[in-house]
Amino acid sequence: MGFTEVTIIVDGAVESDETFKGFDTTELEVYLERQKTEALEAFGLTGIETEIYTMEHEHDESEDDCSCAQYLTDHHPIWSTSND
Repeated sequence: MGFTEVTIIVDGAVESDETFKGFDTTELEVYLERQKTEALEAFGLTGIETEIYTMEHEHDESEDDCSCAQYLTDHHPIWSTSND
C-alpha cells in the first residue's frame, strides 16, 4: 500500500514533512487546504514564501531503500504563496 509525502518549505527551510498512508485523498486534501490558508495568512503579515511539495510512493513505507525521488522529472511545488 503506497503513501504520499508532503513537505512544506518556509523561506527556504523545511518546516514540516508529513506522511499520508494509502491513497484516500480526503485527509490529504483537508491538510493541504489548511496549510495553504495558514501560509497565505502568514505571507500577508510577513511576506515570507511558503512552498508545498508532494511525492507519491507506490511501495510500503517500511521499504528502506526508496528510490522514488530519482525518477521524478518535474519536482516543482504543487503550490506556493508566490503563485497564488
